[in-house]
Amino acid sequence: MFKNLIVCATLFELTSFFEQNLTPSERNVLAPILHSPRYTGVFNIREELDCCITGVGVPSCLINLTRLPLHSYDFVLGVGFVGSYRNRLQIGEVIQITEDAFADLGMVQEGAFVPLNATTFPVEGKENEPFYTASNLFMENYRMCRAFTRNMPTGELSNVVGLDWLDAHVEVESMEGAAFAMTCGLYAQDYLSLRVVSNYVRPRAESQWNAELAQEHLASAMCEALRARRQ
Repeated sequence: MFKNLIVCATLFELTSFFEQNLTPSERNVLAPILHSPRYTGVFNIREELDCCITGVGVPSCLINLTRLPLHSYDFVLGVGFVGSYRNRLQIGEVIQITEDAFADLGMVQEGAFVPLNATTFPVEGKENEPFYTASNLFMENYRMCRAFTRNMPTGELSNVVGLDWLDAHVEVESMEGAAFAMTCGLYAQDYLSLRVVSNYVRPRAESQWNAELAQEHLASAMCEALRARRQ
């Protein structure tokens, strides 16, 4: 029997998935968790499916993922919201993240930002290459994109310290994706990162968020990915 793991920063992003896929008895069992908005940790949904809620940000993601025996899962599905730098991505569009980088982890040398693993300091991962593989499996019908992970979301496209999204041909940003990519690259068998565009990276743009639409489209994509792994 395949054993799958869902990884997400918050329960909120999975609202539609739980509404559409949990049986009444499963809802009753999981009620203490689902009614705790600040919950982090791992729980069992059903025999073949676990879920890890990591919390927001790189530190929480790394702590919670490295506590797990990721190698024992046949499939790890990382999901969540992202902000898009580019208008060509639509709000509610689900994309596959192929590569992800810690965009603001590094140092300034001679006035220029240098990623930490391009310096002389020892860093886990590819030497001189800031991007980690975010998916080693792929699905048809979803656009493939590069991503940045930032400790402080951009909010606007000026005065940002770190790697430049235009130079790096990056489409979206989140606060955990590179942590998922790095950890799964080290410990997981098969893994896939699916993200849904919830907003554009713009200053003072809360009104253009559409969390409900993002939740619904993400839930559908998750079900498709999990079904594909069962076939």
